[in-house]
Amino acid sequence: MDGLRIAYLSCNGQRQLDPSQLAALGQVDVALISFENGSGGSAVHGAERARDLMQQLVARIVVPLGHHYAEMEFTNHIVAEVAGGKVETVDRELALGGSDLKGAGQRVVHIAPTLAP
Repeated sequence: MDGLRIAYLSCNGQRQLDPSQLAALGQVDVALISFENGSGGSAVHGAERARDLMQQLVARIVVPLGHHYAEMEFTNHIVAEVAGGKVETVDRELALGGSDLKGAGQRVVHIAPTLAP
C-alpha cells in the first residue's frame, strides 16, 4: 500500500525511543514490536517494553512478535492495556487495507502461527 510506514523493532532493549529516533521514524502506521527484549530478562519485562514503545509510537496497528506462544499468551494482557484491553488473534496472515488505518486507538494483532509452542 503506497505511503504505508512500517516500523520493525526486533529484540529491542529500549523502553523508550529518544527524540531523534522518533523524528527519524515519523508517523508510524504499523509497528512490529518484539516481546523479546534483547537484553535478557523475563517475558513480562519484554512485554512491558513493548507496551511502552506502543504508547510512544501511537501506531494504528501493532503486531507483537515473539518466539514462544506460551510466553505471549501469558503477557498479552500487558500490551492489551494500550488497545483498550483487547488483543486480536489472526491465523496465518494479516492483510491490511486503507480502512484498517482509520479510526481512533490502536489495534494489537497477534499472528498466532508465527510462534513456536
